[in-house]
Amino acid sequence: MCRRCGSKAYHLQKSSCGKCGYPEKRKRKYNWSAKAKRRNTTGTGRLRHLKVVYRRFRNGFRKAPPPSPAVPQWPPPAPPKCTFLFE
Repeated sequence: MCRRCGSKAYHLQKSSCGKCGYPEKRKRKYNWSAKAKRRNTTGTGRLRHLKVVYRRFRNGFRKAPPPSPAVPQWPPPAPPKCTFLFE
């Protein structure tokens, strides 16, 4: 089994995959069959990370604003004590 593509085309003695070319850095790709390339190309799977990258690219990779300091809403702050009446 190939570690990169999961195919059983990994040759143990040659230590290379016949489907994706692992351990070569670039994925094995020929233009013999355009239909086969459409089956395996980017966008045919989940795109779990790339979906987020595409969205962030459209918005210019904006960063989130710094969070405002948290102020507790309840219980309300106690009213100030009037000490000048009792002096």
